[in-house]
Amino acid sequence: MTDGRLHAAWHSPLAWVRTRRMAAARGVAVRPLVMRDTDHDLTSVVIVRTDSPYTVPSDLKDRTVAVGAVDSPQATLLPLSHLRGLGLLPGEHFRVNRHDTGVGLHGDHIGGERAAARTLAAGEVAAACLTDANHLLFSQEGFLSPGGTRILTRTDPYDHCVMPSGEALAPDLASRFVDDADFYDAQG
Repeated sequence: MTDGRLHAAWHSPLAWVRTRRMAAARGVAVRPLVMRDTDHDLTSVVIVRTDSPYTVPSDLKDRTVAVGAVDSPQATLLPLSHLRGLGLLPGEHFRVNRHDTGVGLHGDHIGGERAAARTLAAGEVAAACLTDANHLLFSQEGFLSPGGTRILTRTDPYDHCVMPSGEALAPDLASRFVDDADFYDAQG
């Protein structure tokens, strides 16, 4: 996209950050065009088993927290940053049990979250980091026992994937693309 060969491409959060950095280094403009409603205002949660003694994040000191893949914004990077903001340093105040499923997909996967949830359900870790939506999904599916987990803490809302464009996309085509996306979004 930054070299003019692509008009637009679907980006995970990390791919979008990388594209913006590459574009800035080349003096090229990129901009977000559209985002799915399912990628807007997400949160990640740190969950514990309902029968656990942990009631506040600081209870995780000297414990193990399961996360997704190393490059997963929603199941690793953002929840660990959130815990860091609460004064809990990964590797110093608690151990991190990483589940590197789908590395290189920049977090656009669910396997690492399932693996993290599995270790929590098995009692192998004190807590697990997931998107709020996957926490709900895993409980609905029975992958996690319904009512068997509870949320210890939650990140601030964030946005996930985006469809950006580079300078190769003519402004009139970009406008049409956005207008069409708005039309289809309004149709439900």
